[in-house]
Amino acid sequence: AGTDQRLGIDRDLDGYLDADEIDAGSDPGNPLSTPGTVDAPQPTSIPLATRLEPLWPNPSTSASRIAYRVLDSGVTTLTVHDVNGRLVRTLARGVAEAAGRHERVWDLRGDDGVRVPAGMYYVRMQADGRVLSQRVVVQR
Repeated sequence: AGTDQRLGIDRDLDGYLDADEIDAGSDPGNPLSTPGTVDAPQPTSIPLATRLEPLWPNPSTSASRIAYRVLDSGVTTLTVHDVNGRLVRTLARGVAEAAGRHERVWDLRGDDGVRVPAGMYYVRMQADGRVLSQRVVVQR
């Protein structure tokens, strides 16, 4: 006897399978459960959730692209910290931004303009009442 499995589809690309997304999968034991064709909603420029996208490239040797989405217009702060939590660079502090996707580039330098040493760093974003972070490895 087999087991029931459903292949969920992460339609809102938030990294989690919500209940309706799990239900959208098919059950190999029941051919009637295969999802039919539906008209997919057109993507909008307004994000469904505030999030910090994966940094690229990572590891990085010269610069790192930081892309993020904010759900509501408001104030955003974007900072870089070392593994001890010390502030290394402020990329945006209290910047008023519209809802949508935004992008900044960290040139792997500290606020003093000096290139940071090789190691692990954390990009921290504060927006929409949330605090999110991503790890980036700097290689020399």
